Parts: sequence; structure tokens; C-alpha cells
Amino acid sequence: MSFQAVDWSMTFPCATRAEKTVLIVVAHHFNEDDGLAWPGIARLAACTQLSERHVQRCLRSLERVGLIETASRYRKGRQITNGYYLPFYREPNVTAVGDRKAA
Repeated sequence: MSFQAVDWSMTFPCATRAEKTVLIVVAHHFNEDDGLAWPGIARLAACTQLSERHVQRCLRSLERVGLIETASRYRKGRQITNGYYLPFYREPNVTAVGDRKAA
């Protein structure tokens, strides 16, 4: 959990309260060590009291405006929990997802 990431998330205007809430909860799950947040859709829905479908729409909208970047993860050919970068918070230093380079 990153209090700094939560503080950061509160500084950005969002189109809807739902999007703002999803952004704050993603930031709450942000891991400073690997530069990613890994909450699942079900976890985000539970924390925000939104439906899973509404959370997915909010994540897509936040990605369109550049407040988050989604990193898909796969295990044994099946997609598992996505990771979320917060590009305006700080540049992550992970190589696990493959599209970021180590610092």
C-alpha cells in the first residue's frame, strides 16, 4: 500500500466520481517496490461498491486519458489479474511484464 500514491491519485480530476474512486483504490493497492498495483476486478468492485462491469468501464476510461496503464499477465495460457501502472506517479522499474525496462 502506498499513501503517497493515494495522495497523488487525489490530485487528478476524473470525469466521474466512480472513476475517481477506482483510481484511488488502484493507488491504494500500488506497490512501491515493483511499481505496480495488482488488484483484481472483484477486489476493486468490493472496495468501490461498484459492479465489476462498471469497474471495467472506469479502468478503460482511466487508461484512455492516461492515468493508468494496464499490463496483462498470463499463467499457463490463461489471463490472470492485470497489473496497473500509474504513469504520472512515477516510472516503474519492473521487467516482469516485459514492456518496462529496469532502472
